[in-house]
Amino acid sequence: VPELPALFRTYWADLPGSPLSGPIYVALAVVTLVAVVGLFKSLISNLRSPISDLKLDTWNLTFVLAWLGVMVAGVLRYMQTTPAAQGRLLFPALAPIGVLMVWGLAAWAKRAWLPGLVVGGLFVLTFAAPFVLIQPAFAKPVLQQLPAGMGPALARFGDRVELIGMRLSDHVKPGGTLRVTTYWRTLQDIPRDQRLLIRLMRPDGNSAGQLDATLGTSLYPTTLWRPGQIIVDTHNVRADADLPLGMELRVHLGVGDELNPLLAVFGYLAWDSGDVAELGRVQVRR
Repeated sequence: VPELPALFRTYWADLPGSPLSGPIYVALAVVTLVAVVGLFKSLISNLRSPISDLKLDTWNLTFVLAWLGVMVAGVLRYMQTTPAAQGRLLFPALAPIGVLMVWGLAAWAKRAWLPGLVVGGLFVLTFAAPFVLIQPAFAKPVLQQLPAGMGPALARFGDRVELIGMRLSDHVKPGGTLRVTTYWRTLQDIPRDQRLLIRLMRPDGNSAGQLDATLGTSLYPTTLWRPGQIIVDTHNVRADADLPLGMELRVHLGVGDELNPLLAVFGYLAWDSGDVAELGRVQVRR
């Protein structure tokens, strides 16, 4: 059940990080709800008619619902065995879903503007998606130059990459997320994808939350980076929910791969251990 919203989102459009994703998903949810209500309205109206007066469409609807039921049952079974919600698995049911949505919207025929509004909105979304949503999502995170205020190299990780800039908030809420943006320069071609470790550290040295993620993006990992490129990388690190207000946390960052869990760090941000850099300190507050 908690995965059903993700199933809905990935069926319509997977838009991670897009500022338009929230309003678009709300609009699609409203359209779907209107169509579902209209479908039930139409079904109830038909069921009240004598069996001899039922239209052939009612029997066609039975077939459409049966096919959709088979598809949904398969997807739900998949979701029970695999921790993932994949809306694309419903694509074999695109035709019946489309028919049912049109059927449901047609029930509101007295409001002639509604179907036109829905069709127009979906057309605009379909036309704009490649340019406004898909292209930015697949764009390489490569910059021509550093943003203003960024200085020289802050830390070097082995002989592979160097950290040349960063941005992070000065506080984090208990159980909240700390957004960390880092800027990197490649020193050489990298044979293996590098991992990024960002850890929030309590004053006693224990972890207050950490993130282990790909350095770069899944579409542009470090094996595709070229020497001299400037790459921007942004991640959100979740802090522990039990952190007391007023506590000061250190933000540590390390880089490594399956052969070298953490590369040696050089530069003035290098921590005493020599395998992580300290990006700064943040305070726990509301």
